[in-house]
Amino acid sequence: MIFYRFGSDARRKAKDEFDGTGGLYGAGRWHIKGRRVVYGATSEALALLEKLVHRSLPGPSTYPLYHADIHEDLVESLKESDLPVDWRSIYPPVSTQRIGDQWLQSKRSLVLLVPSVLITGGDGSRNCVLNPEHPEFPNMILCGPTIVPLDTVNIT
Repeated sequence: MIFYRFGSDARRKAKDEFDGTGGLYGAGRWHIKGRRVVYGATSEALALLEKLVHRSLPGPSTYPLYHADIHEDLVESLKESDLPVDWRSIYPPVSTQRIGDQWLQSKRSLVLLVPSVLITGGDGSRNCVLNPEHPEFPNMILCGPTIVPLDTVNIT
């Protein structure tokens, strides 16, 4: 599986982009503040969409793309039908944060595939939550950055 992630600083090396320290400073849909975690997606398109909706405006005209090659045996998937009814709330609910926190603490897989709030997933794209504390994390092959330009004329 390829894990795609768009960063904000093209000077960052891949190992730094995947260190998960952002999770120490803020909570997300699948974790409570204080946990190392890395968010990404199974497609470049979804990774970019997630980056754009969570950015500050005005945003840059280029973004660095990183990716990691992850063995399928290290990936776990959550089905939408198994999620709490409030999982799509505009503000990340405590229910999904607890699910993610329990998964992070268990270290039972390197990546957790979860549905995106932004799309239906009909094309198979999923969001990815990566656990930098997993024992297999150091064995990942990390690549990037590749600079991706955006046509920002109509993005506001």
